[in-house]
Amino acid sequence: CIIPFARGKSRSADIDFIIEQINNLSKHGFKEVVFTGIHIGLWGKDIGLTLLDLLKEVEVRTDIPRYRLGSLNPLEITDELLDFLSKSEKFCPHFHLSLQSACNKTLKSMNRFYKVEDYLAQIDKINSMFALPFLGSDIITGFAGETDDDFEITRLNLEKSGLSQIHTFPYSKRSGTVGAMREEQVEDKVKENRASIVKAISRNKFNDFVNKNINTVQEVLIEKHPDKEGYLKGVTRNYLTVHIDSKDQNLLNTLQKVKISKFENDKIFGSF
Repeated sequence: CIIPFARGKSRSADIDFIIEQINNLSKHGFKEVVFTGIHIGLWGKDIGLTLLDLLKEVEVRTDIPRYRLGSLNPLEITDELLDFLSKSEKFCPHFHLSLQSACNKTLKSMNRFYKVEDYLAQIDKINSMFALPFLGSDIITGFAGETDDDFEITRLNLEKSGLSQIHTFPYSKRSGTVGAMREEQVEDKVKENRASIVKAISRNKFNDFVNKNINTVQEVLIEKHPDKEGYLKGVTRNYLTVHIDSKDQNLLNTLQKVKISKFENDKIFGSF
């Protein structure tokens, strides 16, 4: 990966600065913030704090109703952090877990320091601790040296995983990286075919996840004006975009309880 060469050493934003930013956004009417960055699970390591320390401060020092976390390395998610988040009234149960491959051999080639077994166990733990959490991940297909057997291991592990959706893309070489210098490069058409297989798995998992939400009542942040069909659009805490049959623009930027009613033509519908 070329990113470490570009970003340099990890640097944590000051905790008071973060709190001030959130409070300023809240004062101007924002209802949700997303914590993002590179390796946010390691926030505070360079200043003697942890991500959990930051989130505890967010809970008591801000009025923001909702917050989400960006991509997390599975090794950076502690039981203490999960326990805290599971009891939070502000945290949106939406996790994006860095994976890249579901084959240990390929992960080792990528210089990733976690095993698929631990990753799958972490997913199971999150699913058991939260009500209908959204669990996303990334998968790179056709990394240098990935054989058909390696990809089959990834496919089987993804099938049995408790993920809700998978973002996938074919591996592309980046000059100066170890992967680009390896001789066992995978043909483009093989990479694309493998990506298509993972996309099909993702579609099935997302459909299953949405169906589990049917007839549940979810808090929705109304974000979009009525479309041509007269539907407002908003996002649930667990990261589903919902179409609501209403043209009431006074509902924009408000939090509403919405019953998820149906999933049709790749759209999720709900009603007050």
